[in-house]
Amino acid sequence: MIDATPPTDAMVDASVTTPDACVPTITEMLGNPGFDNATIPPWVEIRFDSTVALIGSFTGFSAQAGTRYAWLGGYNQTADDYVYQEFVVPPLTTQIIVSGYIAIGTDDSFPGSDEGLVGFLFPQSTTTPPIIVLDKFNDDATGAWMPFSQTIVTPLSGQTVRFQMETHNDFVDATSFLFDTLSVKATHGCP
Repeated sequence: MIDATPPTDAMVDASVTTPDACVPTITEMLGNPGFDNATIPPWVEIRFDSTVALIGSFTGFSAQAGTRYAWLGGYNQTADDYVYQEFVVPPLTTQIIVSGYIAIGTDDSFPGSDEGLVGFLFPQSTTTPPIIVLDKFNDDATGAWMPFSQTIVTPLSGQTVRFQMETHNDFVDATSFLFDTLSVKATHGCP
């Protein structure tokens, strides 16, 4: 038989160490997100009317911030406009937050016939759906800047994506979609 004394709490007093916690990085993915630096070229414009720029300062409406913004649509005919830029999503991205401002003005009395979309395209993939629609704006026209925000948790790490705004106008009346102060922030770096 073993005659042992029971352990007491005072016998072991060792400190417990924990590994350093990973602190994720938040990175703004857009270059020139407010459109205000005319010399920064990451935005690509695909215009229905090749004589009219989609990014600039326009008569009759003020930017949400700064002096420039993107104006898409505004046609009373079947027409599409696009503004986009491409980037590679950082490795270990866990979420992307897309935000910005939109202003809509319309003469259209048929709700939903003109629309503006914000989303991601996957230019190097034939299997990924062509667009994840973050927000679909149709004739919610107040003429004032309205904020929008959407959190994306779809796994996009390491993919080349195209962040795009696009508008589709039909032949009845005109709707204009204005975009400003955009942000695409990726949270990444922690497994």
